[in-house]
Amino acid sequence: MLSIDQTLQTLTDAPSSAIEANGKTGVGGNYTFSEVHDRQAVAALGEEWCRLEGISEGSTGFQVFAFCLTWLENYAFGDDPRYRARIVCIRNSAGQLVCLAPLAQRENRGLSIVEWVGEPLIQYGDVLLDPQADHVKVRQALFEAIDGWKIDGLLLRSVRADARVALVMPTERWQVGEGREAAIADLRGFQSAETYFARFSRSTRKGLRLKRRRLEEMGELRFSLVKPGGQARQLCELALAWKKDWLAARGLSSRAFMDTLSLKTLEALAECQDPDNPLGLRVLWLDETPIAIEIALIDRSASMAFMGMYDPAYEARSPGKVQMELTVRHGLENGWPAYDLLAPMADYKQSWSTNALPVTDVMVPRSLKGWAYRIGILQGLRPFAKKLLMAMPQALRVRILKAA
Repeated sequence: MLSIDQTLQTLTDAPSSAIEANGKTGVGGNYTFSEVHDRQAVAALGEEWCRLEGISEGSTGFQVFAFCLTWLENYAFGDDPRYRARIVCIRNSAGQLVCLAPLAQRENRGLSIVEWVGEPLIQYGDVLLDPQADHVKVRQALFEAIDGWKIDGLLLRSVRADARVALVMPTERWQVGEGREAAIADLRGFQSAETYFARFSRSTRKGLRLKRRRLEEMGELRFSLVKPGGQARQLCELALAWKKDWLAARGLSSRAFMDTLSLKTLEALAECQDPDNPLGLRVLWLDETPIAIEIALIDRSASMAFMGMYDPAYEARSPGKVQMELTVRHGLENGWPAYDLLAPMADYKQSWSTNALPVTDVMVPRSLKGWAYRIGILQGLRPFAKKLLMAMPQALRVRILKAA
């Protein structure tokens, strides 16, 4: 087994210290690390976790305690034996939590991989990091923690270019797969909705007004925010059903929708009324009927459009675009820093965004099996299969995915 320092080809200033016999605690520099595995220990960490997410810079919506705990309850603390929580906590010499890496180990077909807590739901993976922490000492402690793991690799998907993890791990050296871009509408430079929409061409602005007017001709059109609870869960289930049908009709798939447990987790999160829960729904109603729903996460940096979908019965009247327009107007009125449409970039996202942020996957192999997975699957078979599938006629894709 290669050490993480050797694998990452990174030099540290101090010699590595021995990990204690139980493999859960140790020392890196004068920063200590511990590892949290079970429900009780994670619950006890909640207050410190929330404090750290409040000061960690960058996008942290997918690393919020309520989000991660809901995932852990369904995966690592549930009935699936393939998953094990490996939450790494790093503290300074005063005992204060300065870094938290929300990780979990997954066993699948003889391969042992450590990933972000939240897979395959999360769109941004990162560590939580105190801005005053010593990055070198955090790195030493993090590497020592990982050195004690018997795994085939560390697979960190959806790492933003500005992610905190890049400050404590040389992620650029281990990028794998195709790079992506997240579409972000920075709203801070606009004094009003009118100044934001002035960016659009005259024909586009006219088209948005026409789409809204056509829906208003059918009944009362209104926009609302729905907080987590019973109604939010019902709306989440409805949006997921729309999305499943939409994907199936186009012969498309996604990792999240191929994993029924991930959808169960999302539905549970929609119902979770923890005040720390970052999830909310933006809903467009026609009279008393929801016709477009956006499942969103919000943190200090942005409101993130996790998934948007519309009632297919209204597809010709573009309710999704009307919902997005009203979401942006609401965000500007309420001082949102940004409206993040996430990755990958698409034509419709590009028209709404003001900038793009690179997002990549990182795979650090720790064994020969890990290297084979990185080269043969992540860099070879998977991209080839995706390109082959997307090159097929839509009708053929539909038949193939139905048979899968």
